[in-house]
Amino acid sequence: MYHAVCATQRRALPPTCVQYRPRQTLAEQAVKKTDLEKNKALKLANSLKLSAAVRAGRDTGPAKVDRREQRRLDQEQGLVPFACKLDAELVKRLQALAPAHAGGMSGLLKEALERGLPQEDAAA
Repeated sequence: MYHAVCATQRRALPPTCVQYRPRQTLAEQAVKKTDLEKNKALKLANSLKLSAAVRAGRDTGPAKVDRREQRRLDQEQGLVPFACKLDAELVKRLQALAPAHAGGMSGLLKEALERGLPQEDAAA
């Protein structure tokens, strides 16, 4: 089995070929210098944005919980993710009411559904 590729004809060649070029594994492939610089710039821009918010007196608030931690907390409370499609006007009304509600959007929807659905013992 050959581990080289001809640079001009794209076919497997023995290592004694003049046009020998060893294949690179994913670990050996280097990141382009432009990509490295772009990543550095993105990191710098994000850190500047966060530090500017602190200097301007805007509190970033409490530390945000990552998705795994939030999922674990929701499971402890017995909450289950539930997706559905709603009319755009209804969504706008819900979004307008949610900030004023103590439970946010989830609490508002829970209250609305509890009021709208019949009681469990009445259905039986």
